[in-house]
Amino acid sequence: MTKLFSGKDSIELWEGITKIKWTNSQSVIFKQVVCDAIHALAKKCQELENQLHAQPDGIPEEVQKIKKISNIEKIQEIVCNHFNIDIDTLKSKSRNQSVVYPRSLAIYLCRKLTNETLKSISKVFNRSLPTIQYQSEKVKSKIKYDNKMRQEIEFLSEKIREGENL
Repeated sequence: MTKLFSGKDSIELWEGITKIKWTNSQSVIFKQVVCDAIHALAKKCQELENQLHAQPDGIPEEVQKIKKISNIEKIQEIVCNHFNIDIDTLKSKSRNQSVVYPRSLAIYLCRKLTNETLKSISKVFNRSLPTIQYQSEKVKSKIKYDNKMRQEIEFLSEKIREGENL
């Protein structure tokens, strides 16, 4: 079996088909057709995989419309002002819900609205990469059913947009 992609969604192709006995000319043509078909299939699978990963699934429409910005500090400032906490508290190791919730929203907004890497976001928030991924994914899944959180994301996104247009 030849795997075109790794992981649970890999596509396996049966190599035995090329072992059929043909005359030399038929074999060459057949192998070329099979190779072309495999190449076309791999290309189409890659396109579909890219489309699947590009879909915003569950991201509020307001967030989708905002152009990517590259100012994590501005997002932190807007979130801190909204929740009436200071930036040092947002970056602190506190596990108090009054800090964790705004921090999670800020991390989510940084992931969705900036072109920054996970590594740079983790440095600014003084968090590990897995923590940044976890908090962002947690918010992403929760906004699908939590109207309050979704409204706060939309409100903060609008504030960020206003800040970018100044």
